[in-house]
Amino acid sequence: MRLFYLITLLAFPALARAQARLNLNFEPAANRQQPLLLWHTRLAPDLLVRLDTLLPAAHGRGSLLLDASRAEEPVGGAVYTLITPIDSLRGQTVTISAQLRTSDFQGKAFLYAYAQSGTADGNLAGNDDFNTPPAPVTSNWQRVQIRLPVPAAATQLLVGLRLLGQGRVWLDDVRVESGSGQRLYADALLPGTEPLLLTAVARKANLDFERPLPPLPDPRYRATPDSVTPAQHGHRSLRLQAVAGTPTAYLGQVPLDSMMRGKTLVVQGYVRRSSATGPAPGFVATLLAEKTRGTTRQAARTLLPELPLNLPAAPGPDWLPFEVALPITHNVFFTHLTLGLRLPGPAPVWVDNLRLLVDGRPYVPPADPTSAALPTPAELAWLKKAARPLRTLLPDGGDFTDLAPFGSLVGTSQVIGLGEVGYGSRETAQIRHRLLRYLIETKGVRTLALETDLTACLALNNYLRTGQGNLPQLLQRLGSYNSAQTLALMQWLRTYNERADTKVQVWDVLSGQPAEAIAWLRERLPKRTGTLSSQLTLLEKQLRELPAAELRLNPFTQPGPPDARLLAVRATLRELRAALDENSRLSARSDLLLTEVALQRQLFQVLEQYVTLQTLDPELTPAYQAAAIAENTYWVHSQPEGGRLVILAHNNVLATTGGTGQRLRAAYGPGYLAVGQLLGAGSLRTNDAAAGPFRSAPVAAPEPGSYEYYFRAAGLKPALLPLRPVPLTPATQWLYQNLLLRDVGHTPLPNSFLRHDLRREFDAVLFLPVTTPLQPIP
Repeated sequence: MRLFYLITLLAFPALARAQARLNLNFEPAANRQQPLLLWHTRLAPDLLVRLDTLLPAAHGRGSLLLDASRAEEPVGGAVYTLITPIDSLRGQTVTISAQLRTSDFQGKAFLYAYAQSGTADGNLAGNDDFNTPPAPVTSNWQRVQIRLPVPAAATQLLVGLRLLGQGRVWLDDVRVESGSGQRLYADALLPGTEPLLLTAVARKANLDFERPLPPLPDPRYRATPDSVTPAQHGHRSLRLQAVAGTPTAYLGQVPLDSMMRGKTLVVQGYVRRSSATGPAPGFVATLLAEKTRGTTRQAARTLLPELPLNLPAAPGPDWLPFEVALPITHNVFFTHLTLGLRLPGPAPVWVDNLRLLVDGRPYVPPADPTSAALPTPAELAWLKKAARPLRTLLPDGGDFTDLAPFGSLVGTSQVIGLGEVGYGSRETAQIRHRLLRYLIETKGVRTLALETDLTACLALNNYLRTGQGNLPQLLQRLGSYNSAQTLALMQWLRTYNERADTKVQVWDVLSGQPAEAIAWLRERLPKRTGTLSSQLTLLEKQLRELPAAELRLNPFTQPGPPDARLLAVRATLRELRAALDENSRLSARSDLLLTEVALQRQLFQVLEQYVTLQTLDPELTPAYQAAAIAENTYWVHSQPEGGRLVILAHNNVLATTGGTGQRLRAAYGPGYLAVGQLLGAGSLRTNDAAAGPFRSAPVAAPEPGSYEYYFRAAGLKPALLPLRPVPLTPATQWLYQNLLLRDVGHTPLPNSFLRHDLRREFDAVLFLPVTTPLQPIP
């Protein structure tokens, strides 16, 4: 279950995507945590625009908030995006609609749109009506719409929202449809936007394909460096093969020099086909513009017409030269040119030895304008002084003096979150063991919350209380926690509990596997309760069949009664819960503890969470799972023997700017302490030990532009950096920027760095310069 949650949290909907999308639903994870990447703004100074994930969105997790609530007088502004290509829209009258929501708003807020061509006087048709009636002062989500004829000569559609007034307006779920309601534009991945999802280092030109490929997984085609087939030049060529449809494969990008504008860039290269028959690939180029406004990165694209390669006729799969000419627009805003190849079918195509020429001479691109700045001496000096070194990672039972700064941060916190980058680091397990010993022995922590199955934790708690049970076998049920380090921790907890008045407990906070929860309930059924036993059997069958139903429900966009199968399983849960509650209240047993009754109810809560997760629209799953973890953590902490609690989870779960961490901060205020983690380089265990054989994968050294690079450049050993508070100075300004941070989970992905706001997400971070694989217990 822990693996499922991280796949959901990290991979959906944008992490494993090779290209950007417009993000018409304003999902926060889109475009690798750049949700407003392809949206543009024209704003008055007192009008703020940001993504809102706190209030319920009309669709999915996020909506766009235009906040003029602090303006002393009405202010104006606009947000818009550009849809291209629009082949499916030309010659039609389209309906453009969106969901709007207002709060204490006085003024006008309305949709507008233009059908445009690529010429200087490019507005061919428009709907931009400033005579639109004022918006409601306060309203829930309402769909509004406008209509626009799209001439045949149009090449792009500008769609946006204008605002003039005071108060707050939200925008969500933008659609472009026909008059009959047919969706004409899907929020699709956009060819040529690949560089927008890469770091400056990863997108450095590699036109001879001798270096490793950039991290751009795309299920629509395969791109592999080929050193077996003879290359046209050097040792390797790029092998491309379509998997579905006719995708555009990424070849690379070229920064544009200002002197290039108005000239023609000639691209020469070689193509090899597995067969001379069939349609030939086409050359695709895209102009990109990107800038950073504050901490927000914005970009635009212009897709140039596809060009034929005009390959010479040649028998057999030989290397064939090609040449295409690309006119570079005078538009001064374009900063990059993306090169691509449209694959016409499933037959493989090889590309090699691309060359660029201007005026007959080789073109030498300038430095990438988005290259990250290196840490300054002042920044490194501050970091070395502010970081608190750790004596050791090992739980050696020695001096805790080096953990005093950590203890000061803990203070009176009731819930302490210890984050991790990946689930397979031995060093992470070691330092956690040491920190837990410190917190239990000196800070009164009595509860440990894990991302695993609740019934597995119940069996483990029995061992911690009584010493009964086979500990290695119990750890087998803990998934990725199964390791020699966890074994040592549980043995220490058992020894500690033998002498402690208040025992340390281990709890689960995920919505775990239902079969074991039902088995636990069945074992505790009173005698002569055949009806309850039959109902449990029915529930087990319903839950087992529910995933196969493949329900994907969205209560925001699909009003009305839910699926009958979902109604049935919820009815069974409700009846069972009521029957067991009644049985507990009427039981003649004097030894029935209220804690057992509370646990029974919590198990039903977990089963209800499981049902919802199995039937929810995947776009809503991360938000729901985050809320469930927060609720379960709150329940565990509220138990009579809960005491101060430590939750071990991924960085993204615990960060206070979203999801579970945000809810815990709202519930506990400063009583919730979030400690994130940064990893330097090394390797990780890459899979859940219970799911298959042990494997490891490398963890690459951090690149410039990442938080980890600062720690590595400072030469730090394992250290703690407090982040509450950090005043803004020239030496700390890097902490006020949204830099890259490693995100891994169970498996290091090709692109393991996403943009984060470290200072706002965590109260402190632990830096581990080296990581090695966590070894599972056989």
